[in-house]
Amino acid sequence: MESKKILVVSRSFYPENSPRSFRTTELVKQFAKDGHDVTLITFKNDKEHVAFEKEHNVKIKDLGQLKYKNIDIDKGSKYVKAFKRVARRVAEMVFEYPNIELMQLVSKALKNEKGYDILVSIAVPHPVHWGVAAARTVKNPIAKTWIADCGDPYSGFGKKFLSEKASRLKKKALKALLSADYVTVPFDGAV
Repeated sequence: MESKKILVVSRSFYPENSPRSFRTTELVKQFAKDGHDVTLITFKNDKEHVAFEKEHNVKIKDLGQLKYKNIDIDKGSKYVKAFKRVARRVAEMVFEYPNIELMQLVSKALKNEKGYDILVSIAVPHPVHWGVAAARTVKNPIAKTWIADCGDPYSGFGKKFLSEKASRLKKKALKALLSADYVTVPFDGAV
């Protein structure tokens, strides 16, 4: 098999404990094991990732620093906590807050990247894909092929939940994926 130059972009990675982290970690390890030149853009943790780079022959680049904070639902009376819980859920579902910030971070991180054979973006959160879509241009497509991994497609898409505005926002967001060469989903029903 011919060696490829592969770029993977993901918010989640080792040592985090989540399905996306496992997917990203195992994917980059296997690509490197198969002899490909692998670069990962994620939130770099020098304590853990320097050793990972050496052990698995993967180059890890830092995505940057998050500024937006999640709504703290642990403080206040039970009524305040309940209100904050609802506010946090609405902010996540309607505005992708605080993950919307990833769109800009990913786009900025990809600004000087080019010459890859394959670019794989891994969501959730979906603003990772939106940042790739924003960064790719005709002059600099970053890679010959873009694969957008949607391990957790939007649930409730097409149903009336929260508001029509939320549905419209998600439709616009999903249009960004149309510029990907391939979109992967975990099961046929997710299409």
